[in-house]
Amino acid sequence: MKPAEKSHIVWIPRILSLLFIAFIFLFSLDVWQQQDLTVWQKLIGFVIHNIPVILLAVVLAVSWHHPAAGAILYGVAGLFYFIMIVDDFELISFLILPVPLWVISLLFLFVWKSNRMTTER
Repeated sequence: MKPAEKSHIVWIPRILSLLFIAFIFLFSLDVWQQQDLTVWQKLIGFVIHNIPVILLAVVLAVSWHHPAAGAILYGVAGLFYFIMIVDDFELISFLILPVPLWVISLLFLFVWKSNRMTTER
């Protein structure tokens, strides 16, 4: 594989991760619409709603230079989301939360494997 092609492949899971994190972040903005809360309560709610965003940002930071870790951590994150929704299973929840994480996990696995193949040559 040419170096230019490889660099494009490396960026795909990173960009998808950033997009997924931004998508999850959008769900935390609903805290500011609640009228019966004080500013401090809204701020605490906003921080609590962003715990998954912070955790996924940490996972992305680790995955940036260690794609094998990204493959494992994104797979575990997808499994965690799946376990959370399995009691009240709806197809749309399954497609929105765990599936993109598993796709990103597979892409990081592919990047890790392609890096190993190029270093073995």
